[in-house]
Amino acid sequence: MPSVFPESNSRVKLGPVERFAATPLTAVPDQRLWIYADGEGLFAISAVCTHLGCLVSSNGNEGFFCPCHGSRFDVHGNVTGGAAPKALMYLELSLSPDGQLVVDKQKTVAATERLKA
Repeated sequence: MPSVFPESNSRVKLGPVERFAATPLTAVPDQRLWIYADGEGLFAISAVCTHLGCLVSSNGNEGFFCPCHGSRFDVHGNVTGGAAPKALMYLELSLSPDGQLVVDKQKTVAATERLKA
């Protein structure tokens, strides 16, 4: 099965949903995003800083930081300091027919949206 859907190069299969549901935070560096699992489901946060597009790193339970220009974000992606003008983007998640987690890197969703897995 191809990892990218033919109709859209923005939709990418990430792997079996169980892999992401079993841990609270999973880095997906090749797709520049983080997958969270909480009591309500799964959600994806972009790892691209909204200041100049650098990749943010995780501070674990403290949130994210941008090593380029010092922007800081809480665990929900909200700006807490630095030059970033807005929060990190939440990206659309879905399930493929074969049970794999799929992210659409061009579709943003509300921070409250969760994929029930």
